[in-house]
Amino acid sequence: MDGVLKKPPVDSRALIKMWRELDVPGGLRAELLDGEIVVQANPGHFHDLPGRTFVRHTPAPFEAWNERGLLVADDYRPRADAVVIRSAD
Repeated sequence: MDGVLKKPPVDSRALIKMWRELDVPGGLRAELLDGEIVVQANPGHFHDLPGRTFVRHTPAPFEAWNERGLLVADDYRPRADAVVIRSAD
């Protein structure tokens, strides 16, 4: 044993089913992050401010985009709040 605690294996289908069936109170949302269900408040205006500032001040040769909220892809991974790439890419 190397002294590192490891998470037990997760049945991803059962976890996704549980996540989809959650009855989340108003003003909150449930996210599936790295094999765990996390319940937190919906983002508001203040959630957007750092991302907008970040996008406006991204230096060349880079470009940045941000978007509000959480979009879930087919693999149930969250979409980033901001993305930075080189303009040439």
